[in-house]
Amino acid sequence: MVKFGDRWREVQKRKLFRREKYRLMQVDFRRHDQIRNRAYEIYVRGGRKPGHELDDWLRAEDELAGAPPKPGGRRIDFIVGPDGQTVEV
Repeated sequence: MVKFGDRWREVQKRKLFRREKYRLMQVDFRRHDQIRNRAYEIYVRGGRKPGHELDDWLRAEDELAGAPPKPGGRRIDFIVGPDGQTVEV
């Protein structure tokens, strides 16, 4: 026989698990958006040449993780304006 207190604790555990899972999903989405935006900046800065999507994505991941730049590469910060023009900052 299940006691009321046991059932209540089980329901609370499930609610906590759902909240934690949702919170982690939100963190993952924010991280994904940051990587996507940085990869796009790299793509624009590279002259919008197709075929380097994976390289741009991996470089963005490395930069956002704080990894040191690869030899021969350097980090460039810039802003993309509404007209598509980039300005180095």
